[in-house]
Amino acid sequence: MMVFDGRWKSCFYESAGLMEVYDQQADPHEFHNLVQHGIEPKLKADILGRHLRKWLSTSDAGPVRTGPS
Repeated sequence: MMVFDGRWKSCFYESAGLMEVYDQQADPHEFHNLVQHGIEPKLKADILGRHLRKWLSTSDAGPVRTGPS
């Protein structure tokens, strides 16, 4: 899944366990994956959090439970 907020573009490939983060202002052609080239841990966590919130907002809650909890 890809998320873009106007500056930061993040791609997360769940099946491969890979993540890419690009600063579209500084690197519009996406030559430097900041995950590989160094990114501040706080910024990486913030971007990943935004990515996951976006992903969760597009997913359903799953099947309705029909049995006891």
